[in-house]
Amino acid sequence: MSKTAPPQEQPMPFITGGDWSVGLNTGTSLQQAEILTVLGRGLQKLYGHLVEEGVPEHLAQYVEQLDDTYAA
Repeated sequence: MSKTAPPQEQPMPFITGGDWSVGLNTGTSLQQAEILTVLGRGLQKLYGHLVEEGVPEHLAQYVEQLDDTYAA
């Protein structure tokens, strides 16, 4: 029977820098603005549906605060 040593695990490389994802999947400012616009419209629609449908009592106070904030 031959005995071989188990393979040694390689340590994970240490990545330096503030943001290791820079350059990966980053869009332009215009693309980011378009994405934020679409998200904002979607949230407005969702909020509208919630108001139409009625909000559970435990969340009603938060909706009222939002209404007061954005009505001003």
